[in-house]
Amino acid sequence: MVAVGFYTTSPFAITYFGHHSVTHDGKKTVGLAASQSRYLSLTARKSDLELTGQQINQGRLQLANLTNDLFNTATTLDPDSDEAVKIQLRINSLQKLDQTLELQLRRVDTQQNAIATELDAVKKVIDKNIDLTFKVFA
Repeated sequence: MVAVGFYTTSPFAITYFGHHSVTHDGKKTVGLAASQSRYLSLTARKSDLELTGQQINQGRLQLANLTNDLFNTATTLDPDSDEAVKIQLRINSLQKLDQTLELQLRRVDTQQNAIATELDAVKKVIDKNIDLTFKVFA
């Protein structure tokens, strides 16, 4: 029994539906082409997440540089002056933005870990399919 499958993607998961074969011992297996397609899809998602993580880190670095500049400016001012208070408020808002970016980065890291686990599982399925194929033709 063979059915054609398809993938659906979301920001949190890639789900595969379909294309199963039944082996001689009654176990369901995913076909080699479907497994390779899933592997490529997961690899693309992993690359996308890596790019997103790099962009978040770049944003955090820019915020850190801006915060550093503001700290340096604030050290030359009287701590009780209006300008020093305004600078401190800007520094606080930049730190809150950095915390938001850090949370986004953690989510991306979690997704990367999930994709890496799924890639390992799909790789094992591909290896198993290759082994079964060579046993059939041997």
